[in-house]
Amino acid sequence: MNTKHVVGAVAAAAFAMISHTAMAQPAAGNQSGQPTTSGALAPAGQGPGAQVKPSTTSDKSRMERKDTTKADRAAGAIPPAGEGPGAAIKPSTTSQTSRPERKADTRAAVKSGATQPAGEAPRPEAESQKPRPLADTSAPKK
Repeated sequence: MNTKHVVGAVAAAAFAMISHTAMAQPAAGNQSGQPTTSGALAPAGQGPGAQVKPSTTSDKSRMERKDTTKADRAAGAIPPAGEGPGAAIKPSTTSQTSRPERKADTRAAVKSGATQPAGEAPRPEAESQKPRPLADTSAPKK
């Protein structure tokens, strides 16, 4: 019964300490929201660091752009998709042999014994780290 009272008292003291620090406010100098500097502030986006953005509006209407594109397409001035000036030349990722040829080569290598069974191939890092022989624990020491 005394344990319940002691635990309760300790919990109440801890709660009192935590709540006191949580409710405490730091000493703030200016809480009015007014600037503390003597100079006036510029409106947002109009200060000395404001960047000028280029205009996103076009000088042509949508119909004019569509007409220009149709005329270019009819004249052959538009390259096919993926072949324009911005298209990058990618190296070929395909193999020079077909899948049946690769399978036949693999089967021939397996039959001739040129391949290792799965999980039995030597690892280069394992060759440099030879396992140490274990001590003979079969006979009791005297």
